Amino acid sequence: MPFSKGTASWSVQMDLSSIDGLFKELKIGHFSDYRPWTLKEMLQKYSFAVLLFAVFLLGLLSLTLFLYLKLKRRSEQLVATLRAKIKTDRAMKEAEARLMALQKISTIDHMSSMIAHELPQPLGAVQAYAEGLLRAQNKQALDSQTLTEMLIKIIFQTKKVEDIVNSVRNYAKERKLKKTPSKVNGTVAEAIQDFRFAFHCDNLAINFFRSNAEPVCSLSPLEFELAIYNLLKNAKEALEAQNVKNPEITLAVNEDKDSCRIAIADNGSKVSDDELQRIQVSMSSRKSAGLGIGLSIVRSIIQNHGGKFSIKRTELGSGITCEITLPLFKAEHSQEIKPDRTIEAHTK
Repeated sequence: MPFSKGTASWSVQMDLSSIDGLFKELKIGHFSDYRPWTLKEMLQKYSFAVLLFAVFLLGLLSLTLFLYLKLKRRSEQLVATLRAKIKTDRAMKEAEARLMALQKISTIDHMSSMIAHELPQPLGAVQAYAEGLLRAQNKQALDSQTLTEMLIKIIFQTKKVEDIVNSVRNYAKERKLKKTPSKVNGTVAEAIQDFRFAFHCDNLAINFFRSNAEPVCSLSPLEFELAIYNLLKNAKEALEAQNVKNPEITLAVNEDKDSCRIAIADNGSKVSDDELQRIQVSMSSRKSAGLGIGLSIVRSIIQNHGGKFSIKRTELGSGITCEITLPLFKAEHSQEIKPDRTIEAHTK
């Protein structure tokens, strides 16, 4: 039809849904064979896709269940571990409390042993000096110089008693051992002199061989002298218990490349393998009434100095040799080295 102004005109229909609905109801045109889809037909047509989706869904569910069970089992294990740890910590604290109590008892016992072993040495020297003064006064042979010398020695030994008490006190308080670079020859000689003053050694020969190299070690002079003194005392009492006719103790200081060795040997009776092993393991004494406490203290002192303490037979096959090995002090790092006190050790 021709276009007339002001009248209707041709246009293109965009929405054909109503026409499709009409054709679908009348089942004509391309809807002549139309029929609704059923679920069975959809499953048959898309069976592979449905199966693949079902497998994926089943796998996802299985993984979720597996992770849940695993997490639950791990959580139970973690709870059990925490409970065991709490129980272990509680038992450990109880054990530490018991150990602390035992350590306090051990500390008191060790302190008592140290006092019982170390105090008689300076006190014996004070007694010897006092008796010497008394004898000199009775003989009217006491001059001012002798009196001054003896009083100085008594003061020195009294100071040593104070040092011993302070050392034991520091041990009880677990303070760090104060060490200074010291010449080993002089320290050993001083210990020998103190031992001679504390005991009457008329029948005992003490031979001291100094090292020509003058080794210097980092020492606590008081404690190291006590260690040497204890070894001398133990050797003397062992020789007396064995009734050795010509008792003799030999001390030798030698220097190696990086260490200093102090050997203290006696000429006592021959020691069997079993007795030597017993002494080495338990640090027990060869004296009939000895408890070996002195040797235990010596080993503790040497270990605190970073050294080693060993006991073996003498090279001649009789008697015991106690050997102390100490690391040498590096002199290039030293600002002050304790001077060697000139003390005669009555060497042979």
